[in-house]
Amino acid sequence: IIDGFNVLVVVASYLQGLPVFISNDGMLRDAAKNRKDHSSGPKLPAAVDLLADYLSESEFLNPIVYIDQQVPSHGWISGALKKAGVNGVHVSSHTDRELAGQLKGVLCTSDTEIIEHSTLPVFDLASAVLVQNFNPDFINLQKLIPE
Repeated sequence: IIDGFNVLVVVASYLQGLPVFISNDGMLRDAAKNRKDHSSGPKLPAAVDLLADYLSESEFLNPIVYIDQQVPSHGWISGALKKAGVNGVHVSSHTDRELAGQLKGVLCTSDTEIIEHSTLPVFDLASAVLVQNFNPDFINLQKLIPE
């Protein structure tokens, strides 16, 4: 169960050279102030390609990618994912609620609100996509916290 725009923004931020970091809870996050600003960012198409490639090469069974209808480029993003062979694309006006309410599968998001309201295990898909394609050296905030 994939929070599509969340994953794509983190990947696109990395591709643009914007700050991404491993947060205190171990999830890769970006430092974007307004995520909707990324809906037409220059690296979003490359992020879509990387996500689609990862999903086609991985052992994910029937991934469902939720795309926020409120994101201006939701139609382009969902179309590009479908064209790349991702069959389970779902555009929703209530993405966060739908993701948090899922009862089966593995949740792929770094959105704290969704994670806190979900009972599913969480997988850091954005990090996995970037590690598969690059040799990232992420800033790890966990290492900065004294024990």
